[in-house]
Amino acid sequence: MDIELVTKLLTVAGSVFALYKVITEFVISKKSRLREEFKFIKEFIADLKPDTHPFVIEKGYLAITGDSTLSAQEITYFLSLASPGQALKKYSVARKYVEFKEATETEAAKVVFRNGYTDNKRKWLKRLNLSTYILFATLAFVPIPFAKEIFGANWQVGLVVISMALLSFGPLAFTSIAEYGRILRGEELVVMQ
Repeated sequence: MDIELVTKLLTVAGSVFALYKVITEFVISKKSRLREEFKFIKEFIADLKPDTHPFVIEKGYLAITGDSTLSAQEITYFLSLASPGQALKKYSVARKYVEFKEATETEAAKVVFRNGYTDNKRKWLKRLNLSTYILFATLAFVPIPFAKEIFGANWQVGLVVISMALLSFGPLAFTSIAEYGRILRGEELVVMQ
């Protein structure tokens, strides 16, 4: 038997085994991490009382999400909603457009749109962001179907042009659709309260 062939087969078998171990460890560690997170959240929620110090609430939320930007009042408010996980995610995405208003003597605490973001302005911004997304996504991908006709046998130049278009217009398209999504998440959050 050829020693070189045996070496290659052992290398391939070792690589396949190592890949299998990495994947199984990742899946197992993810499950155990989720279990630990569930236990922590369950204990954290059970320990929350009206007189819980705001620092404890903020640190508990930080331990769960890694986000230290929310105040104890915001966290307590979102945890009181019917879908607290969704509300917290939507709030973190839409904070550019929405803000938390603390409770007053006449009004309950709630999330509202920031000044200047009226219904008409939000509609206009959504249309603008959707239009710019379509424009930039088209510009990013338009060289691909026509590369053979434009560049012919000179595929290296075609590859450079396609790469430049994707790298130039792709991020702009992504930014536009992300802004559209932020406004949409803000509207969903305001409605779900």
